[in-house]
Amino acid sequence: DDEGQYNITITASDGQENTTAQVLLIVHHKNQAPLITQNKIILKETQTVDLKLLVEDPDNDLLEYHFNPPFDKNGIYNTTYNDSGKRIVLFNVTDGEFIVSARIELQIENRNQPPSIKNAFNNNTEFDINEGEPLNYSIELFDEEPDKLTILWTLDNNSISDKTGGVYNIGYNDSGNHTLLFTASDGLIQTSKSWLIHVLNTNRAPKITHTEIIADEGDNIVLDLPKVDEDNDPINYTFSEPFTSIGEWQTSYDNAGKHNVTITAT
Repeated sequence: DDEGQYNITITASDGQENTTAQVLLIVHHKNQAPLITQNKIILKETQTVDLKLLVEDPDNDLLEYHFNPPFDKNGIYNTTYNDSGKRIVLFNVTDGEFIVSARIELQIENRNQPPSIKNAFNNNTEFDINEGEPLNYSIELFDEEPDKLTILWTLDNNSISDKTGGVYNIGYNDSGNHTLLFTASDGLIQTSKSWLIHVLNTNRAPKITHTEIIADEGDNIVLDLPKVDEDNDPINYTFSEPFTSIGEWQTSYDNAGKHNVTITAT
């Protein structure tokens, strides 16, 4: 780094007389070889190694490299799971004059892998289901380590199961959009999958609860029936004789006995 010209004053003395002379010192540039700054790298699986970061050139010369697999032509290695272990990495670097051979110890440490989902009850991200239908959910997992997994299924943030599968009964008041979320954790890393469920409204048939009516001769029997069904839909009725169209029967004194009446609700 001392390249350049320097004026130097030289003084010679015999103890009585001094002689001084000016000398021009010229220092020429001398190329220096590239330097390998470290010989060991420690990292974890899934991290990236860049060998060029280990090289410096004192003269800032343009450098050329030769790398070996698994490094690419730019000296990059994107490690993955299952790459843990120690290995020796060799590569060459040249500035056009010097060729430097590098020997690097690469130590890749194991990184915990998240549990993976192999299969699920529905591969779509959203699906339809009718009110009143059972929702059968299940999932198949794989963990490389393997670790003990904590499983949780939630529907709209409400826990419904801690197993790999189960059945949830969709109610008749559940129409609309709902989010089903699955999570599995090995204590360090969590894997999740969610579905948007469109619950479609299901029309339920009206219910008739009258099974037996007891009255006395001469009574005016009025059938007290609900005006709307469980879905809040209005109900229309038809009645067999002797009831009128509005569900009434004015009995007389010769009507004693049992009478079967057909009521139709729509």
